[in-house]
Amino acid sequence: MAKEEKQEQAPEATSEVEEKVSGGKKTMMILIIGVVMLLIAVVLVVFVIFPKYQDMTGTSPADSSEQLEESADGTNAGMGLIFTISNITINPKGSMGRRFAVFEVALEYQNPELTPKMTTLKPIIMDRFISYLRSKTVLQLTQEQEMEKNRKDM
Repeated sequence: MAKEEKQEQAPEATSEVEEKVSGGKKTMMILIIGVVMLLIAVVLVVFVIFPKYQDMTGTSPADSSEQLEESADGTNAGMGLIFTISNITINPKGSMGRRFAVFEVALEYQNPELTPKMTTLKPIIMDRFISYLRSKTVLQLTQEQEMEKNRKDM
């Protein structure tokens, strides 16, 4: 009778071991699939999404490395005074609030006496830029030909 109980217990023990082994295989398979999916996502971002983003924004690593030449006195060579307005945030035309753009505008002027007046008129200048930029679609703001036209219009 003791032999029968041992024989009955033996098949149960082997099935538990098989379940543990198959559970380990399942875990390993899930881990491998997760790593493969992660690699595919990285490849898509690097080779598909990032180049399209660069095309859309018109930026490249070479653009960011360009610097203006400075003269000995610390001012930009061949340029006047610069008045910058940062963080102009707009919703482009037709975006229905789902997209936004942030701009920085730099205005060059020659007469140093205009600096206090530029500071005083900053809200009015910002309002004009915001009104102009909101009338443009995303494509009109991102295509190179349109960007040059926008620069001249402003």
